[in-house]
Amino acid sequence: MQNDMKLKGATKPQKLLYSDISDLYKILDSSFQKELNRSIPLAEMFVDRWERAKKLGFGEKTSIYDSSFVFGDVKVGSNCWIGPNTVIDGSG
Repeated sequence: MQNDMKLKGATKPQKLLYSDISDLYKILDSSFQKELNRSIPLAEMFVDRWERAKKLGFGEKTSIYDSSFVFGDVKVGSNCWIGPNTVIDGSG
């Protein structure tokens, strides 16, 4: 994959940043595969699912993936797992 094609018209620092992030992801992904036998999206390597749940006012020991959407007034109890690519809509 060519970085220049993805960032056509980008400035040189932006191209460097993309390259740096891409290289970092390769290193982290390799490490996760080696140590934990798994491959996860880049954002999941940096976002604490339990901290996000706490910030949203969800119950104790609840986690919510970074790729999940939350709209409106949502109440979630303790010991819940909210998986990736979910939508919780409490706006109705």
